[in-house]
Amino acid sequence: MLTEILLCICAVFFLYLSYRYAVGRPEGFPPGPPRIPVFGSYLFMMLANKKYLHKGVLRFTKWYKSDIVGFHVGSFPVVAVHNYDGVREVLNRREFDGRPEIFLAAMRAPEDELLG
Repeated sequence: MLTEILLCICAVFFLYLSYRYAVGRPEGFPPGPPRIPVFGSYLFMMLANKKYLHKGVLRFTKWYKSDIVGFHVGSFPVVAVHNYDGVREVLNRREFDGRPEIFLAAMRAPEDELLG
């Protein structure tokens, strides 16, 4: 009896974590399709346009009425920008360069300038 109750509690907890993983988004993450464990949002991208994924992103920008769309490829979050001003801002801001914070690099360039 106790084993069945513990098994039921574990199953409910696992379902709750799966739901939170599928629906939950990081704070400030742009709107986008939901994610499925292991696959992320990739299956929804394939359903939007199987042959050309960039056209699928365009469809999602129209669906969510936003020039910035966030989705997950596997477990990695990805942000797609659709307008010129947004792309320019992403390419010029340091937060989006995708480089990790490395202590030795910070010592080499203490003025916080971009080196290449």
